[in-house]
Amino acid sequence: MTSPAATATTAPAAPARHTVGTLSYTRLGLCVVFFWLLLGDIAFVLVDQLEPRLLPVILKGHGAADREITIIISSIAAILNFAIGPVVSFRSDRTRTRWGRRIPYLVAAMPFAAFFLVLTPHAPAISEWLLGFPAARRVLEALPLTSPVIAVYALLVALYQVFHLVTASIYFYLFRDVVPAAFLGRFLALFRVFGSIGTFIINYWLLGMALTHTWQIFTGVALFYAGSFAAMCFFVREGRYPEPAGAAHAAGGGPRWIESAKTFVTESYGKSVYLWTYLARMMLYATVPVQAFLVLFPQRELGLELDRIGKLSSWGAFAWLPFALPLGWLIDRWGPIRVMTILLWVFLVALGGSFLFVTGEAGFFVSSLVIGAVFPMLMLAQIVLAQHMFPADRMGQFSSANSMLQAVVIALVIGPGTGVLLDALRDFQGSLPVPFAGELVVGPYRLVYLILAVLAALSLLGIRMARRQWLRWGGPKNYTPPG
Repeated sequence: MTSPAATATTAPAAPARHTVGTLSYTRLGLCVVFFWLLLGDIAFVLVDQLEPRLLPVILKGHGAADREITIIISSIAAILNFAIGPVVSFRSDRTRTRWGRRIPYLVAAMPFAAFFLVLTPHAPAISEWLLGFPAARRVLEALPLTSPVIAVYALLVALYQVFHLVTASIYFYLFRDVVPAAFLGRFLALFRVFGSIGTFIINYWLLGMALTHTWQIFTGVALFYAGSFAAMCFFVREGRYPEPAGAAHAAGGGPRWIESAKTFVTESYGKSVYLWTYLARMMLYATVPVQAFLVLFPQRELGLELDRIGKLSSWGAFAWLPFALPLGWLIDRWGPIRVMTILLWVFLVALGGSFLFVTGEAGFFVSSLVIGAVFPMLMLAQIVLAQHMFPADRMGQFSSANSMLQAVVIALVIGPGTGVLLDALRDFQGSLPVPFAGELVVGPYRLVYLILAVLAALSLLGIRMARRQWLRWGGPKNYTPPG
């Protein structure tokens, strides 16, 4: 006789689900969320790099001085980011609406950012129209700029940056709210890959048409940006969040700004686990402006032509792509602290080897390949590090606090300090005996490798000390962000 248990039909297993907060996804649902976020990433990279890549060429075509280009491209954004970033980040963490806490900000800011991006290439026509009004003419001609056209470009860039900086901040905070922690490494690896696609589009296709198809490029990118972000905001859903605790939230109205500022400072800078995390990330970002001087090393000290330098150094940007997804999987499995520590040691060895053994074109190519591959991996690991170490409910606040500290240290100390040091050493030339390589000629720009090594060592110190605090607050199984 057959038992009922043997004849019973086995029910099909329910598909595995992945959760973050109150959100729950099947594997297919998670892939759909990834698709919309990554589509937004391509649009974001196109928009974020459009002005830095194309505007210098356009402004130069209108006779702008280099200092005016620097102010328009970088200084305006830096000043506005310092003023807008903390406020928007702090408030979005504590916003509660039926559509979530991040998406309302994206929906509100994105149309205005796209609108002013469309207007930007029409600055000459707008300038000519404004000059028809006597009061506007007096203001534009009184400004200490090359021409009224440059002044209008600066105004339109500033208006665009006001709204773009809102989307630029909030977009990154959305990841922690809608992507399960177990998949953050792999998602952010894809994020970096898709970002490389956007960079390739700008450099390969659009840069060469900057002067001949200006308004078409800006309009096309702005429309793609608006459509992609609108679709992302419609199809990606946020979960429900608990009510924010503490005096920083006042029912009905907003908190007084003094109370908010006090909460921001005490929470963001009051625990050593966050300060060491800030240091680890900040020193990596500090290498970016310093690496810009590496182009002068092969040109001035190895005698290579700029065109050849560009071709040799460009391959590093592609060298890391085959490792992107395996690296994301490894970060999800081992955690960002362990992976970042290993990569920092590799980075230090690569910098030391470059200082000692790069004596010609072949050595520079190998150095560019290794450093160009390792650095994007490090940047991926530090992004995931922030997602793991900062409180999920205040991701915007702590990311903004990190960025503020980073901006001050890099803009006021490390960037100018590196320039002053290299200016002071411009006539320096020494020699160093290297085993198996002979006598090494050391000029000022070879020392850039050592400056980068010092910054990497400080980042390594930060990650090691952050790990101690991380273990203190629960470690791999039970870490709970303090405060």
